Amino acid sequence: MCKRIFYSVFFLGMFLIGSIRCTFAQKSDASSFNEFRETEHQILQINKIPLWPASMQPPIADSIKIHISDSIVNLLKDALTQPASWQYPFDSLRLTTIAIATYPKSPVRVFSFNTILNTGQFIHHAIVQLKTKNGVQIWNLTDTNQTLPKNWQDEGLTENEWIGALYYQMFPFKFNKQDVFVLMGFDGHNKESNRSILETLYFEDGELKFGFPLFRESEEDPSPEPRSVWEYHKSAQMVLRYQSDGNVIVCDQFAPAYEQVRNDRRYYIPSGDYEGYFRSGKTWVKKPLTADMPFAPDMSIPDPNDRKNDRPIGEKFPKNRPEKSISTDTSDSE
Repeated sequence: MCKRIFYSVFFLGMFLIGSIRCTFAQKSDASSFNEFRETEHQILQINKIPLWPASMQPPIADSIKIHISDSIVNLLKDALTQPASWQYPFDSLRLTTIAIATYPKSPVRVFSFNTILNTGQFIHHAIVQLKTKNGVQIWNLTDTNQTLPKNWQDEGLTENEWIGALYYQMFPFKFNKQDVFVLMGFDGHNKESNRSILETLYFEDGELKFGFPLFRESEEDPSPEPRSVWEYHKSAQMVLRYQSDGNVIVCDQFAPAYEQVRNDRRYYIPSGDYEGYFRSGKTWVKKPLTADMPFAPDMSIPDPNDRKNDRPIGEKFPKNRPEKSISTDTSDSE
């Protein structure tokens, strides 16, 4: 009888402790979520500051733009270092100039935005958030586009050698036991041209790295490249996105606007034809798209210089959440 009473009291006590912990966790999360909503509100208020156009008289000084951008970075860092932030979607930030690249059940999120200097140069900012067993870990990336290694397009890069881009879409890919995250990004580059970047991100020995060799230019190409970069005319727009139907990365083909500017990428525009990277074993191979291959031509990247209706940049980028029909199994198979 005593044993029954003891076990009843014991289990009742464990139940109450568990309930208290659960209630405390719920209150803690609710409190954290209120903090995150406040972070969103502050960033939304900052985003209302009129920094565009550069022709505004007098123009906003670059030092002020950089200071404001640093303020946004610090707000994001303070929020994203908290473990509870992983459960918070930060959906309101999509109404600002901040893009969030994510994927269902992925342990990685990338928050990125840019600062446009009066010279036309784009400076990018990004925070990578990784969900770990013990909470979360973040990397604050600094745009080093002006000081990259000579052969940066063909080399793996560290977190201190970030090309800089506004990432609007991401999907995971498993190479043997290595988790690789494929990123699609836009770079306003300068006054004469834009760039689109197909990048890869992965983690090795606790370090963030860019440029896992995955992309081949053709079936005959024996050496996969770590990334693909397209430069094109400032007024042009490029389709570059992962398409669930067909499991393909769709991209525009480009041609010179006229023969005299051949080989000068500043004057290249979409030709009207499309190609795509298709999964082939452990790599992705570029092939022409045919009429029977489904893709979404309406998901092009808009011109960031178009400020019609004063809409923020982030609002114009394609949604980075794949359709419900998308398969989450992009793991490699032998």
